This record gives sequence, structure tokens and C-alpha cells, in this order.
Amino acid sequence: MYLIVLSCYHKQNIQFKTRRNSNGASPRNDVRRTSIAVGMFHAGMTARAVARHFNRHESTISRLRNRLRETGRVNDRPRSGRPRKTTPREDRHITTLSRRNRFMSSGKIARYLTNTTGTRVCLRTVRNRLRAARLKACRPYVGIPLTHRHRQERLQWVRGIVHGHADNGTM
Repeated sequence: MYLIVLSCYHKQNIQFKTRRNSNGASPRNDVRRTSIAVGMFHAGMTARAVARHFNRHESTISRLRNRLRETGRVNDRPRSGRPRKTTPREDRHITTLSRRNRFMSSGKIARYLTNTTGTRVCLRTVRNRLRAARLKACRPYVGIPLTHRHRQERLQWVRGIVHGHADNGTM
């Protein structure tokens, strides 16, 4: 069984990600490498040999083996810390709302989310989800709507002031 696993997955094809996520945390083990390591354990390899094969520290592989022994699975265990207020679906809902209406404020998005899903979130949560999706705030342009004729007349008026003769007797 060990030879079948190694012949299917050569050591060169198993590459560990070294980039970090946007929040600075290192990425989790991917499923393929974990299942290969489990197959190696079942084939009778030691944690040291598996660690050498994957070029990882022995303690990392032995923690994986201990988790497999204790729970029968290699999934991540629940962690301590505050649970997230929104689900991934609600996070996607927040980002699509913002993309559809770029000028919608975070307060309006929070109220809309409360009305549609029943989940009450604060403004900071909405801003955090938008920042995680790399969406920045868009402010609507506040100014006098000018037509082409208005612009030409204002430009002519300003040029008259600069050259010292104003129309309409002002200045």
C-alpha cells in the first residue's frame, strides 16, 4: 500500500504553500497531503519518516498522528475564541450588496442584512467583511451638476476676472 501511495504522488508534486493569508495566518494543510500522510501512517511509517518525506518538523506530523488516533479524523479541532457573527453566505451577501450599490453606507447594509436574514451586525462587522473582500468605500460626488454650456460660461467668466475685466459689473 505504501508503494502505491508514493507512486501516485511523487514527492515533487507535493508542494507546501509558503504564502500567508491576507490576515497573516499561515495556510492550513491541504486535504491531499493530509490524506497521503494518513496513508503512510497506515502503511506503518514512523512520524519521523513521514516528516522527512514532507520536509516538515516531526512534532507537526506527530500532532497529526495523535489527532488521528484520538478522534479517528484529521480535521481541525474547534478552537477557542469568539465565534463569527455572520456565516460565509451572509458575508457574500454583504459584498454583493456593496458591489451592486457602491454608494450604500455600512449602516444601510447592516440594516438591510438585519431585515433580510435576521442577523444583527454592527457597522464595524460590515466594514471588516468589506475590507476582507478588498472593497473600499465609495463616496458619491457632491457638486453642482453642470452642462457643457454652464462650464463654458463659468470658464469665460473666470478668464474675464483673471484678465481684469468682469462681465455683469461684478468685481
